[in-house]
Amino acid sequence: MSEIREKIHELFGVKEPHELPAAMMAVVNDSTKLSAICANYKYIFPDTAHDYLRDYFQENQADRSNLMQDYTPQSICQIVAEITGKRQLIADLCAGTGSLTLEAWRRNPDSEFICYELSSAAVPFLCFNLAVRNVSAWVVHGDLLTDEVQAVYRVHDGTVTEVEGFPRDKVDAVITNPPYSLKWSGAHDIRFGSYSVPPKKAADYAFVLIGLDMLKDDGIMSAILPHGVLFRGNTEADIRKELLCDHRVSAVIGLPRALFAATDIPVAVMVFRNHSDDLLVIDAENEMTHRPKQNIMESQHIETVIGAYKMRRDIDKLAHVATYQELEKNDYNLNIPRYVSNFEEEVLPPPTESMRAIIDRHKEIKQQKLELLEMIKQMQAENVETGKEFQEFVELFEEWTNL
Repeated sequence: MSEIREKIHELFGVKEPHELPAAMMAVVNDSTKLSAICANYKYIFPDTAHDYLRDYFQENQADRSNLMQDYTPQSICQIVAEITGKRQLIADLCAGTGSLTLEAWRRNPDSEFICYELSSAAVPFLCFNLAVRNVSAWVVHGDLLTDEVQAVYRVHDGTVTEVEGFPRDKVDAVITNPPYSLKWSGAHDIRFGSYSVPPKKAADYAFVLIGLDMLKDDGIMSAILPHGVLFRGNTEADIRKELLCDHRVSAVIGLPRALFAATDIPVAVMVFRNHSDDLLVIDAENEMTHRPKQNIMESQHIETVIGAYKMRRDIDKLAHVATYQELEKNDYNLNIPRYVSNFEEEVLPPPTESMRAIIDRHKEIKQQKLELLEMIKQMQAENVETGKEFQEFVELFEEWTNL
């Protein structure tokens, strides 16, 4: 990572990470400089499929304490992009450096995107990431929860221009990895419609409801969320029930823990559609390769998840299609083990095999005891008094050895 950091610093003419957002924004606002820097970036980092700026931002700029910033691993981006499919207008809520958008764009190069981002530090990274790949998008710098907009940038044909507004039309798809359990005002918003207002202590469902308000009737939304949204009580339980009863939750996909660089909590992808006839639940917690610091989902793991999603049928220890009667029976609690069990029953060996193992172990122990007894016998006491006690000990030890 240090080598990548040095290359990025050299490219934008800075020495320290805190200098980069301003320097990058200055480049973004100058079309001549932007064109030259984009060309140099692609020469240094020819693999545009990988988001190097995301990796840099996660390590050097992310605000985990205040903004709960955890940038989306490539594997989850791929899963969300596959679920989203081919769509024309896609909104990315809490876009960060644009990883979800970039993965969706690779499958939909003719699509247009509306990327919402609050962080002033992340917006320059987002604009540059889009421009260097010629993605067509609007970057909305503002607070999605309050609908306050600070600035809008139009990214098109490798240029970035500040503009007055952006499309407010309904979109074909929403993708989002919002900050988990972010504290917020808890104020009612017209975008929530008839749904209950999410609690102040966790804005997870606020982001969900805002995203749903943007969707066309035949649209799809994929939200990366903490597992708590699946089973927490009180107001969140009310919202969960309301969404399920409205047939708007299409799938819940539980992913492995420790996929993120900054947190080891497991997350789930919740897929929302209108008019869903049932609920697909996938438990993919074991679909990963373990690493000491950060687990990874490799291509075979991603294919397993996407295959189960597309088949939409029961798969032993992996997936279950739940009816609305089941959901009601479970009081609309979506905790994944209620629907998918990946418990592996232990296979016991034949009794004769177990008995042979016990006998062999007993022989090993007896041999070790005999060897220890011989070692003890070779020891000598310091005087007559301790000699008598030592002799008695040896006799008892020998008696124990012969049991």
